[in-house]
Amino acid sequence: MVESVARPEPHPAVGTELVRDWTPEGEVRCVVVLVHGAFEHSGRYEHVGGQMADAGFHVRAFDLLGGGATGGRRWDTADWEDFHDQLQRHMEWALDQERPVVLMGHSTGSTIALGYITEDRPQPTLLVLSSPLINARRTWQEAVLPILVKIAPRVHIPSPVKKADLSRDPEVGDAYVADPLVFTVATPRFGKAMIEEMKRVQSAWEKLKVPTLVFHGGLDSIVPPQGSAPMADLPTVERKVYPSLRHETMNEPEGQQVVQDVIDWIDGQL
Repeated sequence: MVESVARPEPHPAVGTELVRDWTPEGEVRCVVVLVHGAFEHSGRYEHVGGQMADAGFHVRAFDLLGGGATGGRRWDTADWEDFHDQLQRHMEWALDQERPVVLMGHSTGSTIALGYITEDRPQPTLLVLSSPLINARRTWQEAVLPILVKIAPRVHIPSPVKKADLSRDPEVGDAYVADPLVFTVATPRFGKAMIEEMKRVQSAWEKLKVPTLVFHGGLDSIVPPQGSAPMADLPTVERKVYPSLRHETMNEPEGQQVVQDVIDWIDGQL
């Protein structure tokens, strides 16, 4: 399986950005720009990028601002558009490759991808949303956000994500907890910006013009699959639910088949 090449690149806002590429050995059939979720980093997608590269896809991923090995205060933002600006730099690179471009996001990465595509920015050929964070469960962190945003907007509070919620494979959760590039904290203003973006996206997703695949684990307790159910009514969207899988469907024991389903869908569209 193709392995990634990761390198630090300069970033005008945070100093350094970690960029990761999986390049197929033969002809590049399309380019996939992959956006990871909150608290994690692009290195957790080694198996996804490798499997897609084996299928002839060039996969580009990057650590989000404040995440993984990219600079910036951990999971803190004063403006959600900073994530869209970061994504646009990689979309422009992908479009310069003169191949079909697939924008793919997981969880909060799907929120970023979906929000990006509803704006006047360079557009992909296809969109893939894994466990899209559109309408998440309510937590105590969300309940106290209005107070914390006023008195301590940049203090870090713990993530509500529990390792057992990620996958039925206990090794996935153990690796997540032990990973030095996983930061399970976020600031109140990051949480506020994320919730506001989720609401904006819900009112804007009817602008979707490109073919879109949405897939979800039926037992996802982090981002309940009901949140993306209305998207199935959109003419450009195909939605798939894996009944027994949790939040990180691609990290489940059946993950290789889930990734293959994505590859097959992209093949069908191309």
